Amino acid sequence: MSSKLSENEHGLTYTLEAILGAILIISTVLFFSNSLPYVAQKTGEHSKVQLMNIGRDNLDLIEVTPVVDISPGYWAGLGLIYRNYTLVADKKFVEPGENVTFTVYTLGYTEILYHNLSLKRSVLGLDTETDIGTINGTMVTNFSSVGEYNVRAIDDDELTWSNYVTIKVGHYFLDTDISGISAAGDKNVSGVVYDSNDSGVPGLEIEILKYDYDILVSPVNITEYGIIVDDCEDSSLWTSSGILDLNSTNVSNINESHSISVSVNSGSSFWLKKTISTTYNFDQNDILSFYFFSINNNVTIDVELSNSSDSVTGKLTWNNTNSLSPGWNKINAILKYPDEIEGNITVEDADTIEIKVSNITNSEYYLFDNFIAGEGRFSFVWPPDLTTKAASYYIQAIDLAGNTSNRHRMILSDDGLIVSDKYVIYEGDSTLITLTPGGNIKKLGTDFNINQEKYGPNYDSNKISISEPFNGDLNVKLTANTSGDYYIFCGNVGMGNTDPAAAAKTNTILIKVLPIDGKNTLYRDSNCGGINITQLNDYMRLNMPPYVNYNLYLINPDGTLCDDCPEFEEMINGYPTGEAVTVNKLIHLNQGSGLGFMRELRMVLWYK
Repeated sequence: MSSKLSENEHGLTYTLEAILGAILIISTVLFFSNSLPYVAQKTGEHSKVQLMNIGRDNLDLIEVTPVVDISPGYWAGLGLIYRNYTLVADKKFVEPGENVTFTVYTLGYTEILYHNLSLKRSVLGLDTETDIGTINGTMVTNFSSVGEYNVRAIDDDELTWSNYVTIKVGHYFLDTDISGISAAGDKNVSGVVYDSNDSGVPGLEIEILKYDYDILVSPVNITEYGIIVDDCEDSSLWTSSGILDLNSTNVSNINESHSISVSVNSGSSFWLKKTISTTYNFDQNDILSFYFFSINNNVTIDVELSNSSDSVTGKLTWNNTNSLSPGWNKINAILKYPDEIEGNITVEDADTIEIKVSNITNSEYYLFDNFIAGEGRFSFVWPPDLTTKAASYYIQAIDLAGNTSNRHRMILSDDGLIVSDKYVIYEGDSTLITLTPGGNIKKLGTDFNINQEKYGPNYDSNKISISEPFNGDLNVKLTANTSGDYYIFCGNVGMGNTDPAAAAKTNTILIKVLPIDGKNTLYRDSNCGGINITQLNDYMRLNMPPYVNYNLYLINPDGTLCDDCPEFEEMINGYPTGEAVTVNKLIHLNQGSGLGFMRELRMVLWYK
């Protein structure tokens, strides 16, 4: 049973049992030694501050340290990964002909693997692979045709392989979570199109293509120009740690229809903040952009969204660490991909914008103008005449010059609907797939089509494995063993040059499986399995001063000991003295399982 823990700075409150135990131990020492036991010196305020700084530094170190530095055999010991190497690419979105550098690492991501492997690619969602060369450590290549591709490294002789890496190729990047539509489900398709600078691109036509890339509908929609969240003509709507004002200079080069910008005068790092008073609500298909003027070229911008309500805690942060040119720069934050998530919040919850500007070297006026949300968005209802039979399609964006985005695959069915409780998981994790019966499909069988391979006795379950149907044959559990992107629908595999999804019995869902490797940290990104408290304690001793002792606890929001990670036991090194101090840090655990959960990592420190 979890016990309530004290939250004052003197450490944990003794329980009656602990006090009685301490008295018995002290009595025994007195009896045999006939001398007083060691008593710690009183800790002065300065020494308490030192203890707290030591504790905070160690908690920060635990959070960012790769798991293999603490437990070298972590991932292999879990037995969850069936691949042999880790393949990474320096880019995920490239223009046709643009170079991509692939690198192969050992499974633990500890070193580059110098061994000849075949680099193979397939169209995402299809199974036919093309050999694109030999990789030994690294390889530079390019893709000439627009599309979305799966790439992996294979040693055919030793029957070993890497994870899959998805590369999206196009003059623009079309992003949507919709991969298929069923007659029994929602027909709405929405997403966003942006360029290599993460800037939403308005005025592009969205087209629907057949499985052989012939155009069926053009256009079915046009990407939006966005909504002005704030035109920066009223500085009283903002608060800042610097000096707020309005500025009428240096605005003509961003082609604004007005000549005023919000300005902040500061000689050091500052923040600018506003709660949105309009009826506009963000969603994950938005890109929040604004113009920023500086005479310096080394400033750093952080964009944070939060909620002003007390009932919602946390924030979403996007970092712009690129070197900005002097003058006006357009800053973009793709709301679907925050760099950091703190607390219980989603993009839809957000109503407050905060801009943090740092790495400032001169006291100057810094200008802000024209906050826009939703630039490049599209949304349409799938045409009814294209849902009368099972088929595969692609959607793409195209400009007036004929330049297109990547082609995104969509599979349609007039039968059943499948959904997953999680669409993004880590290797070794599972997700539950549920069927809503319809048409010719009444229950789930083993006719899962995974990247155009039929799941069955001959399927390579080293990639993905599926349990037998249960719960009335309406649910199956999918377990991911190799990271990559997997298009999944129920139905037979297409043959020859026909539409590969012509026998689909459900819509398609896309399951993204993220790799677990040496860059994953023990608490932030990995799952809870395999945590070795002894190894963690040994690692911490390397950085802890020898005259300091400590205990470590994982705490629930209600103050009880956390048992969500069964392998994590309290790290107990002794009884804190009356002069002990407590430090804590909120950490995001087990992000691979849905949104994971926030817990407190609490350390109690005292001088020996």
